Amino acid sequence: MIRQIVNRWMGMVFILCATAKVNAAAVEKDKPPLIPLPQQLTWDAGASPIQAVTLSLPRGIFDDAQWDHMQREARDLFAARGVSCVPQGKNGYALRFVPSRDVWFSDKPEGYRLRSDAAAATVEAATAKGFFYGLQTLAQLTTKQGNAAHIAHAEIHDWTAFPIRGTMNDTGRNYMPLTMLKEMADVLARYKMNVYHWHFTDNHGWRLESKIHPQVNDPASFDRMPGKYYTQAEFKEFVEYCRVRHITVIPELDMPGHTASLRRALKVEKMDDPKVTAILCDLIRELASLAPPDVMPYIHIGTDEARGHEQVSAATLRSYFDTIRACQRRAIRWSPGMNGDPTAIQQTWTNRKRPPLPDGEFIDSQENYLNHFDPFEMVATLFFRKNCPHTRSKGLGGILCSWPDMPMTDPRNHFAQTPHFPGIVVYSEALWSDKREKDWIEFYSNLPPQGHAQHEVFREFENRFIAHRDLYFPGKEFPYVRQSDIVWQTLGPFPHGGKPEKDFGIVPGDTRDTIEYEGKSYSWSEEIRTGATMVFRHYTDQPTFANPQWGKQTVAESTYYARTYIHSDREQQVPFWISAQWWELSNFHAGMNQPGEWHFSRPVFLLNGVKIEAPRWAVPNRKADYHAKESFIDENYHFRPPTRLLLRKGWNEVLVKSPHVKGMRRWMFTLVPVQHEPGNPPAVVREFPGLRFALKPE
Repeated sequence: MIRQIVNRWMGMVFILCATAKVNAAAVEKDKPPLIPLPQQLTWDAGASPIQAVTLSLPRGIFDDAQWDHMQREARDLFAARGVSCVPQGKNGYALRFVPSRDVWFSDKPEGYRLRSDAAAATVEAATAKGFFYGLQTLAQLTTKQGNAAHIAHAEIHDWTAFPIRGTMNDTGRNYMPLTMLKEMADVLARYKMNVYHWHFTDNHGWRLESKIHPQVNDPASFDRMPGKYYTQAEFKEFVEYCRVRHITVIPELDMPGHTASLRRALKVEKMDDPKVTAILCDLIRELASLAPPDVMPYIHIGTDEARGHEQVSAATLRSYFDTIRACQRRAIRWSPGMNGDPTAIQQTWTNRKRPPLPDGEFIDSQENYLNHFDPFEMVATLFFRKNCPHTRSKGLGGILCSWPDMPMTDPRNHFAQTPHFPGIVVYSEALWSDKREKDWIEFYSNLPPQGHAQHEVFREFENRFIAHRDLYFPGKEFPYVRQSDIVWQTLGPFPHGGKPEKDFGIVPGDTRDTIEYEGKSYSWSEEIRTGATMVFRHYTDQPTFANPQWGKQTVAESTYYARTYIHSDREQQVPFWISAQWWELSNFHAGMNQPGEWHFSRPVFLLNGVKIEAPRWAVPNRKADYHAKESFIDENYHFRPPTRLLLRKGWNEVLVKSPHVKGMRRWMFTLVPVQHEPGNPPAVVREFPGLRFALKPE
């Protein structure tokens, strides 16, 4: 039986008084935070203090490289917790890895069983993957507090819900060095993710070395980061780096669309040119030669967004897939995309109104593009979303995608500008544990209101999530702080008739529960809204409390108000993330960065009746441009310096006026205090200590 760690008494106090203290999660040594949550978990009483461990590992189940890595991984994981690995026969807590032929494992090739008690910890598995994942859980069971390390006592039976659990970076548009790719692989491995989808070709560059057709790597054909590509030696090195961590690399040669760089290199206009087809088939074969089929069983060839001169005939398309099959690989393509092989695995994108073709297999990448997500909304969506929702095809799992289309001046912006690390952590539990019996689509954009059972479910996860941020991502870009304790009341919508500056008589300090305006009564919401980000309208028109019908915009050219109170035990300067919009990283939008404004809809943020001034934008008056050569700089709150506000001692009123106007893809705002040390990247934050939120001053 799974026991979730939920302090229900504290939860009831919070719900009744609607006030909360914003701080980091404490870690209990006898119930440490596990992510992904095992399928079956029973906590036994207590935890054993440990200073050293002995490792008993069956050699025959691993190849030499995996064996070496498993030993290094164990040493490193426990050394990070202040525990040394000592030879067997020495005085140490025993870690035993025992091969099993139990029928229980027959349909669980990545499964393991674990028991830890005062005497030893034992992991049973039938495969090297099972042992590797059991080791990851053992490490999470081990915590260090002060100078003492403990391993919690538990019994775990665990297996994955989906065979494909991965992530993807667009390194075709923006090159990412091998060191960062390895950093990504390390995080994937720690969270039992087993796929890295490597998209390294696009309009801006063909970023995999070809020795057969070296002209594709000609820097003159690149229009972004010229000459930056991965050598075949680097490709092999990374595939092996992933393999010993039980991660499969899925390489993507995107064709026939997204091939401007290729066409420049080959000096052709049309992708249906027989010369181009022959070269592409050569490149597929060359790619396949870099790793054997058992190590790299898939080749992804895109097929999406082929327009005009990128369109090819059915025969040409079929030749791509035939070449992949002749290389003894399974083809993957985007869906929607060009279908040249009914047996190819489809990888879904856009939204769920575009399902995969029936009676096939698919990988779910719908509604999980990190470049489209406000970080707080991203966590809610991936937590409440039911994966692989299409029932007429077989869902194999999911791949979390990041497509920051705009140029990056620093490769680190892959992590700084998109919430990649928090995305991996929350998505790992969604794909491994898959506890969603219902698709809670109404909570994708806004957390459940106070009093809803799912609010408590999310709070329990958030406790573990924040603990992982603090334990395993120190100094790394992890743009998330606790939001389940931030409470709001909303009022509206007031129609403004295209005049967002219109005043409706709502002023700071107004204690009225109901407002009369032009013969109609408006009341502050009875539901207690929760979250750092309030979304009135999602850009795909997913349901929100203000726009409850999916696919329909029921409220427009109106104004909402939101109000909360923040208690500070002293007068102090506090950094805040504040925003009236989260701009997707795919293109610049009309009306961005208007001087003196948070957004072109002219929202207003008030603290104790004083207007909070908008940032001084690095590049004011951005123009709408999908093909811009400039980079994002400070447009979104988590990659610009926080706004520092003076909180007075006691209660501080926050009042937000949020209008909607034509041309807005999203209608939202963000306001949350953060602890940020000057000199750290803006996305390296924690909760600001000692603050409390409430709907009314106490």
